[in-house]
Amino acid sequence: MTLTAEPEDGTLLRHWRIYDPNYPGDGNYVQTDTNNPLVVMLDTDWEIHASFQCAPNVHQSLPLSAIAIGLCGLVARRMRRRR
Repeated sequence: MTLTAEPEDGTLLRHWRIYDPNYPGDGNYVQTDTNNPLVVMLDTDWEIHASFQCAPNVHQSLPLSAIAIGLCGLVARRMRRRR
């Protein structure tokens, strides 16, 4: 199966987190992959997460750069809490 991450404007794919199917959600049994799209063999149930980050030049494309940078930081913190 091919998985493709489609980041929103101002973000980019950081990496995929691929959890060992024998230990779903366990950070000790996770691999990361930066390929996009990601190709996986579905021979068992897999848990795969896409991790995004704010693009490094987001302040150049938005007129309210200070607010945009603050929002990216807030979004990044909320995403970290979900993990």
